[in-house]
Amino acid sequence: MKLKFKTSKLFLLFALSILCGCATITEESISPDHPDYVLVDVISRPLAKKGSIVPESTGGFHHLVIVSDLLPHGIWEMGPDESGNIVTTHTVNNLSDWREHKITRKCLELGGDYAKSVKVGINQNGLLDAISWYESNWVGEKYSKFSYNENYAVQTVIYSAGGNIRLP
Repeated sequence: MKLKFKTSKLFLLFALSILCGCATITEESISPDHPDYVLVDVISRPLAKKGSIVPESTGGFHHLVIVSDLLPHGIWEMGPDESGNIVTTHTVNNLSDWREHKITRKCLELGGDYAKSVKVGINQNGLLDAISWYESNWVGEKYSKFSYNENYAVQTVIYSAGGNIRLP
């Protein structure tokens, strides 16, 4: 029952985003001429095995992250906390100790195929609103790596802010 409620809330967010101009259904979501237009980086980095913060390879599944000066920590990502519940960069108790963030920092340090980046044009106010909405509706829920995972979180936020992700 809770899944249906969350899905309907997501649909409502998307519908409201379209009505307020934060998102559109066209290929060109927000015009570079729009006063709230800004480019953010969406980083795709590989996953690391349990107990490690360095991915063994750059192939396989990836974790998405938003990087922008608009964000309080300069970065926004989602993942599980030590209890297996959803947290984000803004809501985790200790960001520097959070495993997901350690892996992301290591991949950004390594660069190359460890941190593939794509620029995405979004509505800057829409980004902050979408993050706030996501955190108020998902933080504290049980994390699942198979559905509603970190890629779902980043894509939901970017699309709600008028962006369109095309990863390399």
